[in-house]
Formats: sequence, C-alpha cells, structure tokens
Amino acid sequence: MQIAKIVGSNSHIEYIARVLDTLDVAKPPKPSDYVFGQFVKVAIENLSIVGVIANTQLINPDYGNFVPRLASESANLLFAPDYLHQQGVIINILLLGYLENNFGIHQVPSEVLAVQSVVKLLSENEIQTFHQNQQGKLQLNYYSQIINSSGLMANSLLVTIINKIEKFISIAEKNRLNLLKQNLNWQQTLGYLSKKR
Repeated sequence: MQIAKIVGSNSHIEYIARVLDTLDVAKPPKPSDYVFGQFVKVAIENLSIVGVIANTQLINPDYGNFVPRLASESANLLFAPDYLHQQGVIINILLLGYLENNFGIHQVPSEVLAVQSVVKLLSENEIQTFHQNQQGKLQLNYYSQIINSSGLMANSLLVTIINKIEKFISIAEKNRLNLLKQNLNWQQTLGYLSKKR
C-alpha cells in the first residue's frame, strides 16, 4: 500500500516524505498506516530499500494566519488542478538497509532515493524476512545506526521496533531482545531523571 512520496532528504539515510492525501489518491492512508516505528520500503529498479518512520511533523501554514483568502480550497481545486493541500503530514524515514534474495541486508544503501519516489508499507512477511540473515537467524545490525541518527527518539524507536518483531522470532531470540528492551527502557528512565535535576 502506498502511503507517501519522497519530497526531500536531510542526509543520505534520512529522507522526508509527504503522506498522500485526497488530491493524490481516492483512498488516502489512515493515520494508523504511518505510525512511529512503521517499516516502509521504496523500490529502486529491482531493489527494495527498507526504512522506518522515525518522526512525524504536521504542516499547517494557516495556523496564526488570519488574512482573508481570495479563493476557497474548493475553488482552487476547480481553477488550479495542480493545487496542493497546504496542510499535510510529513514523515521522516530512516533507511536501514534493503531486501535481497529473501533476506535482509542491514547496511546503508548506496543508492539515492529520487524525489517523488513512492513509499509503501512493508508487509508482515517482508518485516520478518528483513530481520533474518542468510542462516535464518535474527539480525538487528542497524541498532547503532538508529542510536547515532535518531537522537532523543532512538531508545523509543528501538523499543517500538522490538515490539513489532517479537511476534515472529524464537524464544531464545525473544529473551535476548527482552534484555535489550529492558536496558533501553532503563536508559530512557535514567535520561529522564538526569534532566529533572
């Protein structure tokens, strides 16, 4: 399912996409389709670049602007079919790797995503495949990439990801991830307490 289109980037691994609305598609994505920690993909030729939604921003240039408008939004649609909704949702996508030969490669993709590239949801099966190495074992090799790139949101993002992938891993792998999750929650608590002092 298509949820957004790439509109820019902050770096080679952090892209900005605008969530599709009623001017783009007849049935736009629901808010539950572009939640924090949602896995997405962007196709480049025969390669599926995998990323995760790491942040969301609301765009509303009308806020605090009390100047009268010359035309209503419905009139703009009639006389300017290329008119875009000025309000919208922007998502930040952190690239994690790509899918290749039925397993995930967790490294920075060398390819650059083009403006207007379509962002799609990753299916449950693709999420599972992305987190398996060639031997079918769990891999989370993008851990340091998220820690280094996501700032204050890193721990929350990693906990959200762990919660998503727990359902299709072995008991032993789940136990290791639970230890990691407890550690991340503890770090987050310590960070909060140190800021209050």
